[in-house]
Amino acid sequence: MRLKPIMPISLKFPKRIANLIPQNEVTLFTGLPGTGKSYSLLKFLNSNNVKPILFNLDHDATLSKFMLTGEIIDEDVLVNFIEKKYTDLADEVIVIDTYQRTKEILDLNEVDIQEKFTNRINDIARNFKCTVIIVGHPHDFVGSSSIFKDNPSLVRNAYEHLHLDKVVDKRKKPPEINYRLYVNKGRGVGGSIIIDNWMR
Repeated sequence: MRLKPIMPISLKFPKRIANLIPQNEVTLFTGLPGTGKSYSLLKFLNSNNVKPILFNLDHDATLSKFMLTGEIIDEDVLVNFIEKKYTDLADEVIVIDTYQRTKEILDLNEVDIQEKFTNRINDIARNFKCTVIIVGHPHDFVGSSSIFKDNPSLVRNAYEHLHLDKVVDKRKKPPEINYRLYVNKGRGVGGSIIIDNWMR
């Protein structure tokens, strides 16, 4: 058995929604409570003519005001989605809000189960040609509010990781608030970037 000659392959970066969210891939979207993650994300999608399918697992009534292809609160539908029982997903944008509720519903407490979930969600996005965005809450440490500890494999293996911060400058009167979006990977779009006052 020989390894060479190795045939060249042509890999392409995925298209992105408004140069931000990669299509047919998984994006992890994090932010502390009160930063407006879900609201800003749905506002962004709607402003780019995207009506997502929303797994509203936190039962947040404020999200129903957005244009959606469907809004799902039934936990059984999430289970069936993860088990690849739905085949009509092509070209859809699916928002799972939040990872913490998903973790409870699917009992994702062990590292090997978290890795299987991450592999499964990546398979769904790529094989069914749909865009999956998972909203999650990171841990708040001094100097950093973007450390997502609930599933390290999801941080590593999501195609993109976006993080929304609420930055308050108390030196100004009245205090100045900035909603800062960090694009942490930025593959194919020039690397990581920071967007100030995102969707404000």
